[in-house]
Amino acid sequence: MSDIDHRIAAVAPFTGLRQFPDGRGFKQWTGNDSKALMKVFIPVIKGHIPQDMVHAFRALL
Repeated sequence: MSDIDHRIAAVAPFTGLRQFPDGRGFKQWTGNDSKALMKVFIPVIKGHIPQDMVHAFRALL
């Protein structure tokens, strides 16, 4: 999980993407936090789970 946190924190600034400099280490989450994290989550988990699961997540989002 620490590798995923590092990847989340390292996401390059881009219009429409929120930065998470501390990874997913939130004390409280809002709906907006969850939506913003989902925008960067697929590229972050790629390589950690089977490619078929990445495709399934992508189809759901």
